[in-house]
Amino acid sequence: MLNGRLYAAGGYELEDSTFELLSSVEAYDPESDVWSEVAALPRRLASFAIVACDGRLYVFGGEDGEEACGSTFYYDPAANAWDTLADMPTGRAGCVACVAPSGLIYVVGGNGEMGRCVEVYDRVANQWQKKGDLVRPRSNPGCVCLDGRLYVLGGYAVVGEEEEQHDSIEVYDEDADRWLLHECQLPQAKSRFGCVVMKLRPPAKVPAGKDSPVE
Repeated sequence: MLNGRLYAAGGYELEDSTFELLSSVEAYDPESDVWSEVAALPRRLASFAIVACDGRLYVFGGEDGEEACGSTFYYDPAANAWDTLADMPTGRAGCVACVAPSGLIYVVGGNGEMGRCVEVYDRVANQWQKKGDLVRPRSNPGCVCLDGRLYVLGGYAVVGEEEEQHDSIEVYDEDADRWLLHECQLPQAKSRFGCVVMKLRPPAKVPAGKDSPVE
């Protein structure tokens, strides 16, 4: 979500029983219920991390059909254009991104040996820094910021030739640069899912003698 519009970028398209990489980007306006194409990614990419921050979209890593990439791009909706930024130190796909309370962007996890990798991007300095590793390797987990802490949920690791899905949750203390397993777990082990923080309104008070509202 950026400036009231939803964006879908890159990925794969199934064509003639083969998966073709995409560079196209589409934006959805919920008021008009219309999708429209905007400027394409600088390259064809899938399995990258993407996050909105300060009026821009940021794309990190991904795969281009040959290897995991360390490229970093940003999209400016006012100019309808993409530009390049400093590459990630570690090229990887299957990672996720989240903006921390400090304003830094954390890129977390990834496929294979990069499953525990955590690196942080400073938008002001256009620089990267290595941070503390995850407790467990995670590819394609969920990631959110809540009450000043980062949470990484689920994901998978490859064990032998099988994907081992996680139901565990890790929480990150930015000041201590430390990840810890949370006491709570997901109801079901899963990966490749979206994650969002919701602020729920308290239930309306019902006058005495009235039936409770159905929600």
